[in-house]
Amino acid sequence: MKHHQEYLLVKYANTSLRSQAIHLAEIFKAPCCGEDEVEKHLTISTNFILCVETYGLTLQSLSVNLQLTKPIYIDFTSGKALYRYQSNTKKPKLISALGIKNREKVRVLDATVGLGNDSLVMANYGFAVTAIERNHIVYLLLKDALLRATGHEVVGQTVSRITLLHGDASDHIPKLAAFAVIYIDCMFPKKTSKKTALVKKEMRVLREIVGEDQDAETLLTIALHHATSRVVVKRHIRDPHILQKPDIQFVDASVRYDVYLAVELGR
Repeated sequence: MKHHQEYLLVKYANTSLRSQAIHLAEIFKAPCCGEDEVEKHLTISTNFILCVETYGLTLQSLSVNLQLTKPIYIDFTSGKALYRYQSNTKKPKLISALGIKNREKVRVLDATVGLGNDSLVMANYGFAVTAIERNHIVYLLLKDALLRATGHEVVGQTVSRITLLHGDASDHIPKLAAFAVIYIDCMFPKKTSKKTALVKKEMRVLREIVGEDQDAETLLTIALHHATSRVVVKRHIRDPHILQKPDIQFVDASVRYDVYLAVELGR
């Protein structure tokens, strides 16, 4: 991966946000500028713009010809995310895969949290979720979204059950207290079919900045030695198993959940 200063630009929407933007730029050793100076700071190496807006942090991706995509903005308090949250009356297959009926305060680790949607679902069903994101930019986007959702009349109680950590899950897991369930959502390998164009904008940008999970086997092996109940791995429905054949599978549209039971591991 390129050094941060080669591919990232931090911008702020107005001068009241300048100090926050400068702080972020210092973290990533990246250039920083106001809204009206962006074009002057763009180079052929610039891939992403981290934007400090009045309403929160956003991320934009640049194409080869320096055309900006629509901003990626994680928001659990309005729009599609809130609608899905309020209208989801049927228990998701993800929750079935976790396999615990008395969920209140049961500790679950989301080892690859990404944009946080699955963590929100698990927390909504009562689990105490620890979520880990290794990419620093994605971590900050999600941290900002969770802070904005804190105290919200609809999702506030749910996000209070989510603890966000930055770093590599393979490093964190051995140092943390045991979890009943460890959940792994690996970045699916890039497809070459025409259906690739239908992949959500957020996932395309996430793949660009995070890359594919080359260490999925290592992470699963570590998880299998630390989960007290089970490990759940989310995969594209046609993808091969990461390691051995799972004990149980739950299929949902284009994805499946491979379940490895701790009891099968001699616990």
